[in-house]
Amino acid sequence: MIASKRMVRIPPDRAGEEWTGPVMVRGWLRVCQPWRHPFAVLTLLRKWIRLKRDVDRASGLLFFEYWQRLDALVFGMHVGWSDREHLDHLYECESHRDIATWATASPLIRAMKLETMAISGDGRIAHLGGFYICAEESDLPNDSLFPLSDGRRA
Repeated sequence: MIASKRMVRIPPDRAGEEWTGPVMVRGWLRVCQPWRHPFAVLTLLRKWIRLKRDVDRASGLLFFEYWQRLDALVFGMHVGWSDREHLDHLYECESHRDIATWATASPLIRAMKLETMAISGDGRIAHLGGFYICAEESDLPNDSLFPLSDGRRA
């Protein structure tokens, strides 16, 4: 049984507070014993498809890529937006709130993280904020597991 999960907000860094250009969101879910939660796996798949459909229809979408690390049971995505205003419209979308609320309560989801960032013209990353949810810090996988938008590891 997983202990109660808690949310921790990630504040923007100094460069992120002033950013006005395109943004990228990196989000991921880490699942726990999917073979023990087959109905939750099907529910997650249904909610994921609904969210993906809403993202595809959203204005300001630049790109979408999906990735997974099956050895760590981590599933994630990168989504690029023309600006923060378009991204904020997605956060108001019912399918986004639905999957986030469900994942927080589900025993299938061990941890999740959503962070917004921007890459400046000279290649620097500006962190614009985000959050992570977990019961234990050990639930959070190492950042080196996650690819950047160009396929490199973080």
